Amino acid sequence: MGFEEKIVKLLWKEGRCREELLEIYEEAPDDEDFVLLKMKLTDEVISFKSENCFEA
Repeated sequence: MGFEEKIVKLLWKEGRCREELLEIYEEAPDDEDFVLLKMKLTDEVISFKSENCFEA
């Protein structure tokens, strides 16, 4: 179970811009039929799982 890390730039409503680390799993750890995208924002970890990266 491996994943790739990418730095992405986020633009907030207030006009702030910051860089965050995005983890991309081609096979989600709990279901290999789905991809998983995961990012830590401040104190919260958000993740989305779907059949492909565009839907996630």
